[in-house]
Amino acid sequence: MSRALLRLEFDKILGQLAGYLETEAGQRRLQQWTPASSPEEAHKRFEDLKALSRLIEGGTQLELDRVPTLSPFLPKARRGALLQPEELLTLARFIEAAQKLYDQLTRTPLMGLLPDPDPLRPLLHKIQRTISEEGLIQDHATPRLARLRTEKREVRNQVVELLQRLLDRYAQQGLLRDRVITLKGGRMVLPFASHVKPQGVVHGYSHTTETVYVEPFEAVELQNRLVRLTEAEREEERRILSELTQEAVAFAPLLEALEEGIGELDLLHARVRYGQAWGGISPAFSSDTEIRLKGMRHPLLLQVRGIDQTVPLDLHFGKDHRVLLISGPNAGGKSVALKTIGLAFLMGMYGIPIPAEEALLPLPHRLFVVGFEDDQDLLEGASSFTGVITEIKEILDQARPGDVVLLDEFLTSTDPMEASALGYAILRALAGRDCLVFANTHLTPLKLLVSQDPLMVNAQMGFDPVTRQPTYRLQMGEIGASHAFEIALSVGFPPELIDEARQHLEGAESKLHRLLRSLEEKEKTLLETLQSLQEREQKLRLFEEKLRRQAKLKARAIVESAQQEAEALLKELRKELKRQKDPYKRYEKARETRKALQNLKEAVDLYETPAKELTPGRRYRVKPLGFVGELVQIRDGKVLLRVGKHMVEVPRDSLYEVS
Repeated sequence: MSRALLRLEFDKILGQLAGYLETEAGQRRLQQWTPASSPEEAHKRFEDLKALSRLIEGGTQLELDRVPTLSPFLPKARRGALLQPEELLTLARFIEAAQKLYDQLTRTPLMGLLPDPDPLRPLLHKIQRTISEEGLIQDHATPRLARLRTEKREVRNQVVELLQRLLDRYAQQGLLRDRVITLKGGRMVLPFASHVKPQGVVHGYSHTTETVYVEPFEAVELQNRLVRLTEAEREEERRILSELTQEAVAFAPLLEALEEGIGELDLLHARVRYGQAWGGISPAFSSDTEIRLKGMRHPLLLQVRGIDQTVPLDLHFGKDHRVLLISGPNAGGKSVALKTIGLAFLMGMYGIPIPAEEALLPLPHRLFVVGFEDDQDLLEGASSFTGVITEIKEILDQARPGDVVLLDEFLTSTDPMEASALGYAILRALAGRDCLVFANTHLTPLKLLVSQDPLMVNAQMGFDPVTRQPTYRLQMGEIGASHAFEIALSVGFPPELIDEARQHLEGAESKLHRLLRSLEEKEKTLLETLQSLQEREQKLRLFEEKLRRQAKLKARAIVESAQQEAEALLKELRKELKRQKDPYKRYEKARETRKALQNLKEAVDLYETPAKELTPGRRYRVKPLGFVGELVQIRDGKVLLRVGKHMVEVPRDSLYEVS
């Protein structure tokens, strides 16, 4: 998939989508985005698109641009850092925006997109009571903070009043460098001239050392009190921020789930806007391999050329087919057509509206793409053909039903005849794995082979013979020519060289025609030979059946005759025994009769001894047919017998010795 995304420039499609995103959460979701793993998931993505489109058409405005991001500071808070007032104010605005979005999605098919932010209301209200719109902790956040700040203001005013009086006094005495109260190290001081020795605490000098900053002793105690109040205020503020931070951290899973859901909503909203901008539609998904694209335009060409200047693709690929081979003129749009088909699959897998009038697609299990770039590895010395055939071998190892394979001029860097034969074998192998294959080629023998395969369909990119320009339109069921001569003439190529090339081509074509006629004659001879063999096989089967019937009749006649003879012997024996009075003579007569019956049994029993050793050239009887044949050959549990002028194959264990 990574190769497919790169070679089909799907990252640029995602870049287009990124331009419609309004939140950082949406940008992160786009970076993590993966294709649908099942037809159900793909269908759900487009159902969500339709639901949001209806919501927007009904007048709902999703103010996603007003949703702040939590990512810079929420992880920091989980690690123990305090959230600052500005960050808490951002958190409050996030909760408000999430609540509004949640309310807008309520009672719509999209209501499950965001978790319910209602548990965050107490935290929201507390932040709003504590932090002002300017991002400051408000005086009434806690009673202690209010008391400290009131006292601090009173003491600060006292300090200012005292220093103002001292400033006026020292100014009149000419002891000050400037008539202004200055801050140094967090304390208010007066700027004395450096030659003066004032009564107070020195807090520093100017760069020229002509000014010394002094805190008069009269103000030290008041300012100490002011510092203590400031520290107490800061401690109370830290306590307030710590409490709010802990509450925010407690709700971190819900906040993160909300931000993730808003990212998903933002991406969904971007896909809706993308579809509106470029006339995108939601495809239908077929349960078999049928594909129908009507008026589909390459989404990247749309952005560059606009709708009017982008030629649409029309494709109807039947469910009984597995391979589409596109041919046609150079620079005629073959690769663009393949990319357009590939992007249609990818957009369907990701849930992006397809810029087309109609789209019916199967959902691929995986998408393999070969070509669209030069994969030759100069460092390893691998040729283009070696690189491509290695990649195709990997695809053959992995391919399984439901995969889609795009092959762009996949075997052009080797001998055309060998490439055609190998290319056709590859197409057949992929089709045999129940993959869908879309390829383009200039190889004429490959086009002819594909035209004779019921699983494969040819198509061509159109060419206008009058203007000698490609039309960039796909024509199903046609085999396209490269139109190299016409294109060369259109760019000013020397006509005399074109004429010479035509003569060479005509000579090569006549040779090819002779070769084709020779192949056709050989094929006809082979068909006649096959038919003759089939007829002989049929005659052998009829002869075998005839022998079987004759053997059965012969065996039946022998058995009936033997039964009659045995009955006559027994009848004669009974008469003789009645006439003979001598016991010894009666016994002798019985022995003679028994021997006659045994001889008769041996004559009737055609299958007395199974053949133990089979020797070519010997004769054996076949059970139950009864005919006798000469053994010719033994092979794989069967034997070949010559019966008269015919050869008969029978099971090995059906042979009996001939007495």
